[in-house]
Amino acid sequence: MFLAWRYLKPQKSTISLLTYVSLLGPILGVGILVVVISVMNGMPKELEKKLVAYNAHITVSDSGPLQSHNALTSHIESNFQAHASPVTLCPVLLQKENGNSEVLVAKGILPEKDAEVSQLKNMLINKAPSNNYSLKPNEIIISQSLADMMALKIGDKVLLHSPEKYKNLMLSQEVNNVNEETSAEYRIVNLFSSGLPQVDNHFIVSHLHAANRLMDLQSDECQNIELSIPELNKAEQISDKMHEDPQLSNFRITPWQRQHNIKHLYQWINRQKALMMFVLFFIVIGAAIGVAACLFSTVIQKTREIGILKATGVSPASIIFIFICQGGILGLLGTVLGLIGGVITLIFRNEVAALFGFWDATLYKLNYVPVHYNPVDILTIMFSTVIICTLGSSIPAMIAACVNPVKALQSQG
Repeated sequence: MFLAWRYLKPQKSTISLLTYVSLLGPILGVGILVVVISVMNGMPKELEKKLVAYNAHITVSDSGPLQSHNALTSHIESNFQAHASPVTLCPVLLQKENGNSEVLVAKGILPEKDAEVSQLKNMLINKAPSNNYSLKPNEIIISQSLADMMALKIGDKVLLHSPEKYKNLMLSQEVNNVNEETSAEYRIVNLFSSGLPQVDNHFIVSHLHAANRLMDLQSDECQNIELSIPELNKAEQISDKMHEDPQLSNFRITPWQRQHNIKHLYQWINRQKALMMFVLFFIVIGAAIGVAACLFSTVIQKTREIGILKATGVSPASIIFIFICQGGILGLLGTVLGLIGGVITLIFRNEVAALFGFWDATLYKLNYVPVHYNPVDILTIMFSTVIICTLGSSIPAMIAACVNPVKALQSQG
């Protein structure tokens, strides 16, 4: 080990320069692998967390509106230890005073119930005590991205037009009441940001009574009931138990895994992750070749010293061990530096993504770069890199062990 480290010590020579260059391979290989795998691990976890935070763990619905939602939510809460909140989803046309408009979906909620089910209250931009999580029938909450896109702010008033109510009036031939019945003025009281473009760009939040009015429903009706349960992973198990309840057997009960089709997303990401691992490990193999080339140059430069070692009785196995230790040291040092570089890159990942512009929020369904450090994956990368670099040093080590001491001393004499 002493000789292995002595041969690698920084010196003003060509060997030292080659040593530094050979370190770049493991550094880049490990750094890129750590960044890519950590981001791939973070995508499903962060997406899952955001989806469940805005929506619900379990959704109860029917082919039509749910009648008397208070009785139904009370029954669910008392029998399944879950928090329940009635919800109505209403397609609307949001129009500014100057005429600019966007087609959106209004999610009608009861704030006091929704506060126990979703995490919307934690997504609000204005969390001052004077602006608590409350909502009146003439008020709405829109996303920060939608406010930026339409140049809206808190306090502005907008019109919400109801295509559903317009259709009903047209079918009943009450055309004269269209302008009075199908639209109403609402005031923006807060902004939210969920981190999901498909939510921020397409949803607004209104009071349940307002959404029911726009959908032409009664005040005690709703479209869905959203549930929050203590243990997220038991959503499918609890939904199966709810199907056995006689009062709920005719309803459509959907856990969050089936509602968002998250299993297919996991399968896609795992395939991408395995492919990335396979491709990027070729970088590590290239790094091992670089380490082997460095050690081969060391063997040529140190031929005289190797000859002296063998002449003094050092065995070929010891010579092999010296150069294999060199490969292991280079691999370990490159791995540690690569890990440090990868972690630093992940800390500033959003700035790096903005600088190079390679993160597509629409494609990845998140407007920021997620990350999750999996110790098993990181240790696998580090261990494999050290092993590959160590194995790569075996060829120059075998060449060094075969050096003839007499010819080595004569050629260098």
